Amino acid sequence: FIPVTGVDAEVLADRAQLKRRTCERVFAKLELPSPGVVMLMARLLYAHHLLLDPGYTVEDVALKLGFGKARSLQMHFRDVFGRTAGDLRLSLSVSEAVAIVTERFFPAATPVRSKAAAS
Repeated sequence: FIPVTGVDAEVLADRAQLKRRTCERVFAKLELPSPGVVMLMARLLYAHHLLLDPGYTVEDVALKLGFGKARSLQMHFRDVFGRTAGDLRLSLSVSEAVAIVTERFFPAATPVRSKAAAS
């Protein structure tokens, strides 16, 4: 299931055979961001993956993933990664992008480093 236009928290809940509010409670109980934020992060990671292919322009990716305009996709990239799409394409690997999203939005999934390991 690839997140594309029209996929939102309501669709996610329907696919899980849950009511939207129940889906939101499950996410909260698991200490996850809201379903909408999870779907946005999935779309941004997929957008980054597509941008690594030189055959795709930012506009192509924005339209393919339902952002409407390249400007909207660029805004989300800056908010989440602190970089433009061009910078992401040149300087961020898929694993680095996943690590940023995991650390910022899924802290419960980020391994805790002990002080001894950090030294």
